[in-house]
Amino acid sequence: MKLTIREVADKDIYKIKQLAADASEHGHLLVQRAIDDWASKVNVFDMSGEALLGVFENEKCIAICGLNIDPYAPGCTTGRLRRLYVLPGHQRKGIGKALVQTVLKHAKPYFEKVRLYTDNQQAARFYESIGFVRIDEDKATHSIKIID
Repeated sequence: MKLTIREVADKDIYKIKQLAADASEHGHLLVQRAIDDWASKVNVFDMSGEALLGVFENEKCIAICGLNIDPYAPGCTTGRLRRLYVLPGHQRKGIGKALVQTVLKHAKPYFEKVRLYTDNQQAARFYESIGFVRIDEDKATHSIKIID
């Protein structure tokens, strides 16, 4: 199994449609929202420091994770992790961790910290296991400092 983590481009959007269908079957609409936002140009992850990364097994997209400038934080020094989803058959194999670490590495030249919001306890434990700390801020549940 050859896995590649890379930025999602216009040509890849159709590849995440199957990922979206699977996510929807499991009650998660976040991947479809990413597709809809991309198609409507609401969010194409094209501002300074932003990216939508995918994990591809050959050419099949098995996971995605996005990074935006956090619209709920003042200034442009805070990133926001969003739309993380890994296909169930690929979960608990280190793929999500590798993907988030790649997103954070991408964020380092642009942001001082990255925040996220989750209301899922399993997701919260995952984020905390890779270094995010629980916070009590408006519109964010977790944060990680990425500046030395």
